[in-house]
Amino acid sequence: YPVKAAENITFIKRAQRLGFSLKEISELLKIGDGHCDDVRTRAEIKRNKIDAQIRDLRSLRDTLDLLIYECKSGKDGAHCPIVETLLSKE
Repeated sequence: YPVKAAENITFIKRAQRLGFSLKEISELLKIGDGHCDDVRTRAEIKRNKIDAQIRDLRSLRDTLDLLIYECKSGKDGAHCPIVETLLSKE
């Protein structure tokens, strides 16, 4: 393989590990090295999306923790708070 192809493969793999999609990586490659402001802006957008995903995941975890706690502290086995929540119409 030519050196440039190997460099592109390395770039793609590293960008994927940072959470960039193949479409986003293609855009980064098109922007090139001389446009750091554009690349930084795209990285900031990606970081903000990741931050939002982390917040959403933490919220999901908190909800699951609460449901697990309610399930453990339930006195009768007839009603499962987890199943009731999943079946609720809210």
